[in-house]
Amino acid sequence: MSINNLSFLQNSAVFLFFALCLSLPGGYSVGALVAVLAAVCGIPTWRKKTLDADAKLFLFFFLAVGVLWSHSFDGWWTWSSNNDAGLRYGLGALCLVASSAIFVNTKFLRWGLIVGALGAAVLAIFQHQTVGRAEGFTNAIRFGDIALSIAFACACFATLRNRPTWERSLLVVGASAACLASLLSMSRGGWLVMAVFPMLWILFVEEIQTRIKLGGSLMVGVVLVCWVVFQVPAVETRVQTALEQTQRYWEDGGEQAQTSVGARLEHWRLSWRLGLDKPLTGWGDKGVKEGKRAYVERGDTHPYMLEMAHSHNEFLEMWSRRGALGVLMLLGIYAVPAFIFYPTPRRLTKVALPDRQHYLALRIVGLSVPVCYVVYGLTETFFDLSIGHMFYIFSMVFFFSAMKSLEMKVKNA
Repeated sequence: MSINNLSFLQNSAVFLFFALCLSLPGGYSVGALVAVLAAVCGIPTWRKKTLDADAKLFLFFFLAVGVLWSHSFDGWWTWSSNNDAGLRYGLGALCLVASSAIFVNTKFLRWGLIVGALGAAVLAIFQHQTVGRAEGFTNAIRFGDIALSIAFACACFATLRNRPTWERSLLVVGASAACLASLLSMSRGGWLVMAVFPMLWILFVEEIQTRIKLGGSLMVGVVLVCWVVFQVPAVETRVQTALEQTQRYWEDGGEQAQTSVGARLEHWRLSWRLGLDKPLTGWGDKGVKEGKRAYVERGDTHPYMLEMAHSHNEFLEMWSRRGALGVLMLLGIYAVPAFIFYPTPRRLTKVALPDRQHYLALRIVGLSVPVCYVVYGLTETFFDLSIGHMFYIFSMVFFFSAMKSLEMKVKNA
């Protein structure tokens, strides 16, 4: 297949992934499958290409994480088919290697984000009017949290001064639409990431003093926006309910374990104790169910815990299932991509000066994926469902591919 046809497939994959990931059932799979098709068809093109250090590290990361997620930790040679994690990360690795030779036009990335944000907002409005809460085709928490990540990406690309004003305006509209989708999902925990966005945004400037001033201004802006949003009756009710349920849990303990917040707090306590029982490797995916049942039978936790599939906290869930080794693995899952994407002055010299702002935006958006997942993981086990893995894998693959395409322009010049 010609390189132009391969580029068309890859660009289509990038657009379809972001455009459909929230607005269609399993929409994230469409773009991923097209990317896999492009990678397979392009084997003769990329197999002789030499990978740079970042690509090699990313390749090792995807393969290692696929193996680690596939191990159930119930025994030495016990494997889990949960979410087909090994296959997903393996395909992500394949697409990553192909990105070293297949050019990505970042226009398709930006338009995919715009369409995806608008589609998520339309779906959120419809679901809010019909069922009372936007949840997309996954659940409300993941829908709302991923919408926030899309909003941040749109906002970053809206800063590109070399793009037409109308396109930057559409990106601002897209960012606002994605924020609306998250707001209508009422996923309170994910909103904590609003405090992190200013810390990522200040990477757009180099001077430390300017960063401090910009960061302070942005934090004040975030506080004001949150104050305005909390005046919305539905949002105010959700926040007030969370505070009341938290207070009642601390006062009455396990008796409040069937409320939304109480159940989470009780399961956090249970997961912590389960991890202490087997601190090195945890109970395993199957064993953790037996451990929970034993605590219920002894009367040490509320029976409702048996109805909860997970603890709504990525770190505590990993601690109870895979122990300290699992927690270290999880930290690596976040830290390695963050290291690869972090925009250092030396890395920014890899592209021509006219592309540098765009390249910086791609690195910041790529960095935002693991950083946001850390925050999301405080109140949800994001890797429990397919969409959690798929968005993590392929959003980073596509941002990385776009970065490499800008670098290739210099090499081919």
